Amino acid sequence: MWQKSNKVWLEWQGNILTVDVFEGIFLAAFLQHVKQQKLHTNQLEIIDLQRYKIITKPKIVYQAIRERAQEPFVFIFGKN
Repeated sequence: MWQKSNKVWLEWQGNILTVDVFEGIFLAAFLQHVKQQKLHTNQLEIIDLQRYKIITKPKIVYQAIRERAQEPFVFIFGKN
């Protein structure tokens, strides 16, 4: 994996760790794009134990993250 050479890990914004400069730039730009376009809500779901609901629609997930994420018994899960 390392081909007997020393690698130096570089830390980028948002806790991105890479060995290659181009990978770090790509990952930082990609994560910024996902954040701006709100594409991450397609892969998330909210489990709200106070209301006994599982929220899977991206628009409602985004709204629940903004409004209810700090309340107790509201959990954000990634779909796998």
